[in-house]
Amino acid sequence: ILLLYLVRQHRYLLILKKNLTYCVVWLGDGTARSWGSNGNGQLGDGAYIDRYTPVTVSGLSNVIQVFGGGQDHSLALL
Repeated sequence: ILLLYLVRQHRYLLILKKNLTYCVVWLGDGTARSWGSNGNGQLGDGAYIDRYTPVTVSGLSNVIQVFGGGQDHSLALL
């Protein structure tokens, strides 16, 4: 359901990182969003609060690709 919401909001959507605790997506507008567990700040929104709806990864613009890192991090190509 959440992905369908994002697809309707942004025509270009590519899921890049998904594990058991959180997800990160790259949007065709050059931003990235994430949701899920955030105990180590892995969502990149500057907080340590679990998120159940997508939040924008702060400090990123012109994102070209997002890569899966590890349990608590992901990488973005700008």
